[in-house]
Amino acid sequence: MNRACAVACVTAAAISAACAAGCSGKKSANERGAGAGEKKYVVRTVAAERGAIVEYLEVTGTAEAETAVNVSAKLPGRIEKLFFDKGDPVKKGQLLFTLDTKELSAQKNQAEAAISAGEVTKENIRKNLGRMEELFSKGVGTQKAVDDLTAAYRVAEEQVRQGEANLRLVNTQIENSRVTAPISGEIAMKNFEEGEMVMPGMPVFQLLDTSSVKIAVPMPEADITKVRMGGAAKVVVDAYSGTEFDGEVGYISPALNPMDRQFSVEVRVPNPERALKAGMFARVRIATRSAEDVVVVPERAVIERMGRRTVFVVEDGRAADREVKTGIESGDMVEIVEGLAAGERVVVEGNYQLQPGMSVEEIRE
Repeated sequence: MNRACAVACVTAAAISAACAAGCSGKKSANERGAGAGEKKYVVRTVAAERGAIVEYLEVTGTAEAETAVNVSAKLPGRIEKLFFDKGDPVKKGQLLFTLDTKELSAQKNQAEAAISAGEVTKENIRKNLGRMEELFSKGVGTQKAVDDLTAAYRVAEEQVRQGEANLRLVNTQIENSRVTAPISGEIAMKNFEEGEMVMPGMPVFQLLDTSSVKIAVPMPEADITKVRMGGAAKVVVDAYSGTEFDGEVGYISPALNPMDRQFSVEVRVPNPERALKAGMFARVRIATRSAEDVVVVPERAVIERMGRRTVFVVEDGRAADREVKTGIESGDMVEIVEGLAAGERVVVEGNYQLQPGMSVEEIRE
């Protein structure tokens, strides 16, 4: 072999070795990229829990007093005294107002005088009748005289009875001139002042009993079958944002209103502190169904893709999807009927970017 040939052979061998070494180094770097250098997605997880869940139907309505009563006089007259004003609390049986009774007092005096006079007349006739009967028994008097005195005595008796009836009527009218509260509550309206004339049926006061309030809500035909008498309800009003008042369904109309094709439902709410006022706008959640001791997860854990409802769990540092069957949904919680066990951790943040098998870094809540 000449020298030129030897040099060429050595050069070719060196180039071949360098190429082999370069190819070997590139393969090692790719393997690290697929392993230790793989991107991890940060996700937050919570544990699925066992608990109770309630489904609610959300509606709105206006609070009304459970009982509203217009208080009026039973007889015509002039208001003598008003004992309460608007906004005052009253108790059942308290005197609200009185009417002037001067004329009634005069009528009472007349009735009492007529009774007294009738009693005197009746007593005189009774005595005369006794004497005439005695004379008649001795053959001195006549039967006609006895009959006339007997008839006169009966007339006197009738006059006394009539006077007593008139007295009872006047006493009743005097009693009716004192008007008392038929219920406990608050004075919502005062329509007359002292000295004004009133007639029967004209409301002087309006009383509201707000110890319990009712909220009438319209209910569409599609939802009325979900509501049941006595069903639990939650009520929120703007004046007490964040505070829920407990109530229950107290009335369901038997027929829908033909004007708006809605049923009327009333929710009754105990209100012992009178916090709820008549006329307040209320948001009402009526319980339609519930479940106890079931698996529940936050609603944000459930993803719907291609008609399937799934959740992601973390297994060995990687995302794994689970197809689940859901049940009751309430607020931000969902019942899981199938596909997940209590205690398993589900992804609630970062789940929408996940695909099965992705490497994840888990932050537990």
